[in-house]
Amino acid sequence: MTLSFPPRSVFARLFAATATAVLVALVVVVLGLPRLTESYLLSAREKELFARGEEVRAIVSAYLRGQMSEETTQALLETFGAVENSEIWVVDREGYIRLHSATGPGSRGGMGRLRGARLQGEDAECVLGGALWASRGPRWPYSDPVVSVAVPVASNDDSEVLGAVFLNSSLAEVEAMLTQLRRHLALAGGAGLLAAVALAAVMSRNISRPVRRMIDMAGALAEGDFARRAPAGPDEIGRLGESLNAMARRLETSLTETQKLQALRRDLVANVSHDLRSPVTAIRGYVEPLLDGTVTDEETRRRYLETIRSETDALSALVSDLLELSRLESGAAVLDVGPVDLGQLLREAAVRYEVRAREAGVTLETEIAGRLPPVRGDEGRLARVVNNLLDNALKFTPAGGRVVLAAAAAGGAGAGPEPRSERESRSEREQRSEREPRSEREPRPEREQRSEREQRSEREPRSEREPRSERESRSEVEISVSDTGPGIGPEDLPYVWERFYKADKSRRRDGDARGGVPEGSGLGLAIVKQTVEAHGGRVAVESEPGRGARFSVSLPVFEEFSSGLHSPDTTGG
Repeated sequence: MTLSFPPRSVFARLFAATATAVLVALVVVVLGLPRLTESYLLSAREKELFARGEEVRAIVSAYLRGQMSEETTQALLETFGAVENSEIWVVDREGYIRLHSATGPGSRGGMGRLRGARLQGEDAECVLGGALWASRGPRWPYSDPVVSVAVPVASNDDSEVLGAVFLNSSLAEVEAMLTQLRRHLALAGGAGLLAAVALAAVMSRNISRPVRRMIDMAGALAEGDFARRAPAGPDEIGRLGESLNAMARRLETSLTETQKLQALRRDLVANVSHDLRSPVTAIRGYVEPLLDGTVTDEETRRRYLETIRSETDALSALVSDLLELSRLESGAAVLDVGPVDLGQLLREAAVRYEVRAREAGVTLETEIAGRLPPVRGDEGRLARVVNNLLDNALKFTPAGGRVVLAAAAAGGAGAGPEPRSERESRSEREQRSEREPRSEREPRPEREQRSEREQRSEREPRSEREPRSERESRSEVEISVSDTGPGIGPEDLPYVWERFYKADKSRRRDGDARGGVPEGSGLGLAIVKQTVEAHGGRVAVESEPGRGARFSVSLPVFEEFSSGLHSPDTTGG
């Protein structure tokens, strides 16, 4: 590994900073600790010598006053000197050395040379001034450095200085101790430096590795690879990794959604183009013979015109479905909301589709459990929801099959039992249908104008017009349409609510090929889903291949339905 200066990589910077810090710390310890130790030892030695000088001062005072003989004083000095491993001098007030112990740090010339010698300089000033004195280092007459202290000896009334006691101790032991300490510190410092360098390398690598992975991840993100992940953890680097991972997931999701939208856009264009091309092609195929005069028979001309009108109606219905689905998905659809009697709406839908079911050889039944509570919504749009579900069921139910339109209250909703059963056979419904005026069997328009709905809305309690807070606990009405058709495979179930989704044509009933039921544009169930969700409801489908299908719609009841639906637009459209 090549290190530039200043270091550029995170690893090199961390390693250099850690190693430098450890090296500086070791240098400070190796150089400073011996000095601190030496200062401590010398201070301790001085205190010991001063303490011993205080003890010797009484003996020297008696000697200098003539109260103790020279022999006795000499013997005591030898004893104290041996205990302290020091040489003791007795100096009179003139600065002359009167006595000294035989033991000491190795004097030059022996006792005879020192006795009678006169101290000069600081020594004499100390003696004459009566102050404590201490020194460290080279000192006459010793060859090695010594630590020396002086304790003045005064008269009994402290009126005059009689002399002083000097104690001199060699520094050889201290120097030996310090030399050994320096050696041990050097060895320990070297070993510590090697260990610190190794540890710094490991720590720097462990810290810089996640950073390098994040750098690689950032590069991968820039290249469009969103599957790369950075290491995460509780520390700052780990939290940075978590943030990068979250960003990568969001980018990946966004890219996936973008790809899905692009795919849906392509499919939409392809499907719309196909569904528009078919009726346009058919219209052109019938118009051209009429224009060039090829068809002259009046009956044939009329049949051609009827076909053109049928294809034009299909084209108009497709465009209307596309516009309706676009408004629902964008939230621009305006719902003319109010209380809707689902029981009446379902009975009317059953009457409308009875003829188509009979022509297809399919039994259409209704099963309404009791009196249904009203739901709040757009009656015309909810009627279209039911129509689309019935269209879808009849499209896939073969002759001899059965379609059941059912409804029931759920979640505690309900308004009591219905005065009469809502389950009717086909023959009963046919009889009643024959007795009813034709106008009552036609799809009813909006029975109430917007002004009437607004007046009724004003009479409602305010709580019914406020948004709900607990959607999960609401009461609902479930509408379901079941058929005995071929069913839907598990691979198709997730897509039945998507726009332009069409089941396999081999699963359609034979009437499709003969024109009994139009194939459809594949927008009916998508419109159902968007309409129901705009009303605050939900849709579901259950099916098994060969056992039919059941499509269900759940709508919240009137009392708990949110007022947050799109309000009617009084300005138009």
